[in-house]
Amino acid sequence: MSGIPASPTNRAMLDANALFSVTGPNAATGANGTLFDLAQVNAFPINERFDLQVVIPAMPNNTSTAANSGVTLTLVDSADSNTSNGVAIAGLATIVIAGVASTGSVAVTKYVKLPGATREFIGVQSSGGANSGDNSAKTITVNLTF
Repeated sequence: MSGIPASPTNRAMLDANALFSVTGPNAATGANGTLFDLAQVNAFPINERFDLQVVIPAMPNNTSTAANSGVTLTLVDSADSNTSNGVAIAGLATIVIAGVASTGSVAVTKYVKLPGATREFIGVQSSGGANSGDNSAKTITVNLTF
């Protein structure tokens, strides 16, 4: 499986049906992405945690290195499919993509463990600092890895 960065747990199998996304934010705005249904009404009942692969494209407009800039991604969960009900998944830190002067931020792939107490619907929210630039033409994707 060349071309797929190795996850910390060596999970590399991706499922095209287990994919969700959010658009990049414009300066001082945010976006709620689609929610993915884990098909479990109660907290995720599996002791083994899953990895989430977060694929962040290059963002050439993310050029400010000033305070209150950059792009922040928050992985959320919800008990229902209403995207506005998503709250940050307990135990997971936000992913911050700092601005890079003149070139913008480079593409990066991150891996995050999905905690066992995650609720049925999961998604990702993006937000931009006041100085982050317009990154709304970019799409951040998240995929479960097995």
